[in-house]
Amino acid sequence: MKKGFTLSELIITIGLLGVVMMIAIGSYTYINKGIKEKLLEEKYDTIEASAEIYGGDNPDEFTTTNNNQISISVAYLLQEKYLEPDEGTENDIINPVTNESMAILDVCITKTNKIYVAKIGDCE
Repeated sequence: MKKGFTLSELIITIGLLGVVMMIAIGSYTYINKGIKEKLLEEKYDTIEASAEIYGGDNPDEFTTTNNNQISISVAYLLQEKYLEPDEGTENDIINPVTNESMAILDVCITKTNKIYVAKIGDCE
């Protein structure tokens, strides 16, 4: 009686392992993408909250001539220490999805009564 595996048994086993690996890699990619998108949303929320604090600290910048709106850059919020830079960067916030700098983004701050609301994007 011979001991060992036949060629067909080995091919089937390797094929099954390949299918399992494809499923695992696909799941990892899907989960990793979701984590990066959630992290990006958190960064947007942090930037907007920091901009609202900036607005509260600088109420004289809001006038009726500018519709009680100002536009500032993320780079300016970093410079003025309203935001902390990401670890491993000198003075920048990195988009986790695209790996590009977020310092070039503008934030529009609107003052209504004594409430400041910030949204990423240009003022209309």
